[in-house]
Amino acid sequence: MKNIFKGNIILYIALLVFSILAMVMLKKCVTLSPSQRDFNEIANDTLRFVTQLYMHNDLEGVALAHYELAELIGEESGLVYKIDTINSLAESITLLNINNYDVIARPIFATTENKKSLLFTNPISDQNRLVVVQREEGEIKKNFDLAGKEVHIIDDEGIELIIENMAYEIGDSIHIIKEHNCSTEQIIVMVADSTFDYAVCGLIAAKRMRKYINNINIDTEISVPLPQAWGVRQNSPTLKDSLDVWIERVKMSGKYKTLMNKYGF
Repeated sequence: MKNIFKGNIILYIALLVFSILAMVMLKKCVTLSPSQRDFNEIANDTLRFVTQLYMHNDLEGVALAHYELAELIGEESGLVYKIDTINSLAESITLLNINNYDVIARPIFATTENKKSLLFTNPISDQNRLVVVQREEGEIKKNFDLAGKEVHIIDDEGIELIIENMAYEIGDSIHIIKEHNCSTEQIIVMVADSTFDYAVCGLIAAKRMRKYINNINIDTEISVPLPQAWGVRQNSPTLKDSLDVWIERVKMSGKYKTLMNKYGF
């Protein structure tokens, strides 16, 4: 009888210890999971934008344009806002999803792949196509010519998936190099100066860069038209709707057109 009683005591103690440990682990999990952060929470705090790094240089027009557009949207919102800059899209998405930022204010291709991790605003800019950037004497005339070639892109999962699908369609490999710390403009410059042989990027940025760099060829389009937009967390639908309203107001005011004209878009 004593042995049974003693055994029960040990069992009870073991269960108690297990329960305490489970509660501690659960508390840690809850602590590590980011809390809901949508419009109401942001309105009582700070609207945090993250956009691309930029230099004070005409060649960095895309980053500058979206930085200034974020300023216009911040003013239109009437909220306290802050803008930080990070080149890496992947890093920006990671920090967005742990609530360090609320809006990725840069043109992102709204592809099926990118929609897995982001909720997109209405399109910020006109439909865009992907093009191959090569030097003037480049040999890429159509998709099949990319077989076995090495192409450089920014760290956009959507662009990467499009190229991977293209490689599958042509039945050959295309070697993709993601430049995590470069902007689209910087990659194009490195093609022009022969650091890279080929790059793939949006036609809008490529057209603008050709105004400044004469020895690049951007005539080979490799995708259908794709929308570009800003991204927010998937659990921030009210913020997304608010951004759509603010963006539309900025467009209707004429400020958006003035800004795009300023940077040659």
